[in-house]
Amino acid sequence: AAAERKRRDEEAERARCARLATIERRGESVWQEIEAEIERRNATGYDKAATLLADLRAIAETKGSTETFTRRLRTIRERHARKERFIERLKKLG
Repeated sequence: AAAERKRRDEEAERARCARLATIERRGESVWQEIEAEIERRNATGYDKAATLLADLRAIAETKGSTETFTRRLRTIRERHARKERFIERLKKLG
């Protein structure tokens, strides 16, 4: 059971790393996708935007570029401050 759990955890981590690498390669288009998802103004869009932001934060942390990420996130928060449901999702991310 422990070996199976370890295998699943390793598999999940490989999938996560692959997802982050794909997002990183997409560059600026990810930020545009986040804006598009927020503009959908529904739970699915907000969830997807929040997930992408969490992924971008993880990438920024590994690359040492958290300052740039934080600045862009702050801009998004300000621009969409009236979208309470979206802001709630951001708060859950930390």
